[in-house]
Amino acid sequence: MTKAYGALIAGGVSTRQSAELTGLARATAARRRNAAVAPTPAVVAPPRVEPVNKLSELERRHVLAALTSERFVDLGSAADLRPTAR
Repeated sequence: MTKAYGALIAGGVSTRQSAELTGLARATAARRRNAAVAPTPAVVAPPRVEPVNKLSELERRHVLAALTSERFVDLGSAADLRPTAR
């Protein structure tokens, strides 16, 4: 349908008549024609910048070891780490 619509337009037939003859909505034909002419450029994400305060691999292992130690095994959140009132 789109090729027939394009051929009619190229032959000098109005867009309204071409749409009516092919059964294609003019808006759809216009979107398809514009999409073929102007493709959307690919979006490229900028490279992620490494934070200056990023832990080294050794530091990460130390933190993980501390958090999985016996002292912290039953604690669920930071709220559980607050000292209790005496």
